[in-house]
Amino acid sequence: MFKKRIKAISFDLDGTLVRLAPPHITIKNFLSAHGLQKSAKEVFKALNSITGRIDMFKHLDAKSYYINLNKMILEALGIKEKIHELAVSMYEKWFDYANAELYSDVEEVLARLSRIGIMMGIISDNLSNEVQKVLEKEGVIEYFSVIVTPDISGSFKPNKRIYEEFERRIGVHRSDILHVGDDLKRDYLGALNAGFNAVLLDRSKRSFVGVNKIHTLYELIELVEVANS
Repeated sequence: MFKKRIKAISFDLDGTLVRLAPPHITIKNFLSAHGLQKSAKEVFKALNSITGRIDMFKHLDAKSYYINLNKMILEALGIKEKIHELAVSMYEKWFDYANAELYSDVEEVLARLSRIGIMMGIISDNLSNEVQKVLEKEGVIEYFSVIVTPDISGSFKPNKRIYEEFERRIGVHRSDILHVGDDLKRDYLGALNAGFNAVLLDRSKRSFVGVNKIHTLYELIELVEVANS
């Protein structure tokens, strides 16, 4: 599957290592904690209504992107008071309301990869402090020597820059790096376009054709061992 030895692996975070509540549930939880009662259905509808407009902020820095996106969501929900303060708070405390937890296969696989000398890091569209906080809370931060996010690289996936920044920081040539993520465009195709190896983690067994894919992280061990044999 891979042309060269795999020396390093970059992992996506949510949907790959960590299970999160869907965005509309996270937002509902956040609003409820701030005394704003919106149903999951209302939030879901608001998110759908802005889907075609969210890329308009991608040229901004990561903090500004998320704050402006949050403002757009709040406005779509008809919230009019303290929008900026709420948008900033939702940006800063997103994972506090997302019910994050590791998938059951993560700890064992990370430990086994570490034992065979694979370097590991994170490439995520979340923010670096939030990624670090989640990994520390779940007790797996020790496995990752590099965390690259939009506030560090200045770009979101699938832009090449975020992958190139990971390559620079981990000190391994891109052809020896394998990226593992659950999103076809942002993770799989983005990594391939940047010159990385890539495998799609397809936990829900979707109908993808013509891609390298696995259904659990346990399968990753065998792929790496075969590539490095």
